Amino acid sequence: MFAFLVFIYLVTIYSFASYTKVLLPESASEHGYTYDKLLLISFLVIFIVQTITQALLHYFAYKYRGINGRKASFITHNNKLELFGQSFQP
Repeated sequence: MFAFLVFIYLVTIYSFASYTKVLLPESASEHGYTYDKLLLISFLVIFIVQTITQALLHYFAYKYRGINGRKASFITHNNKLELFGQSFQP
């Protein structure tokens, strides 16, 4: 599972490095540099968030995988959890 996570990151970095000329061709105006910079910042933010999200997804999938002998707990009622959940509603 973690090998697949590394594979996703390597493909993403390789694709960005290979297709940079297609994603950000040469600017046609004097303001193009500003838009290119904005797009690069957007790519960077998306990549960082995607990296963190995928890492957490794979971590929790590994942590809570099915193991013989481990049984899931069933909680019928939890006042603290309900109070926490209700605090986010408008």
